[in-house]
Amino acid sequence: DYYAVGRHDGRIEIYDKRTNQIKKILVNGHNAPVHQVRFNALGNQLVSVSRNETAIWSLDGTLASVRLEGSPLEPLDNAQFIPGHDDQILLQTSFAQQMRLYVIHTGSTRAFVHN
Repeated sequence: DYYAVGRHDGRIEIYDKRTNQIKKILVNGHNAPVHQVRFNALGNQLVSVSRNETAIWSLDGTLASVRLEGSPLEPLDNAQFIPGHDDQILLQTSFAQQMRLYVIHTGSTRAFVHN
């Protein structure tokens, strides 16, 4: 089991719960402080949110990572996975009370997003 921490410099650190040791550092997903991180139900993907970007990370290397850019006029507040059968839904909200739903198609070695 793992937990993730978003950092002020845009990095995300993933720690082992038993040892509290860093297992992985995710970079190049955000250009601003990361204020939210959440795992999907299977624990193989992570969504992270900064002011203008949402990133979906593949933690086991089986899917491509995806970066969704927001608008500077509409700062992002929250993102979370909503589990489905073959695909997942990502719900993204902003401080301007806007909501977006993305369908994440999770084929064998790829992930792509429709909004």
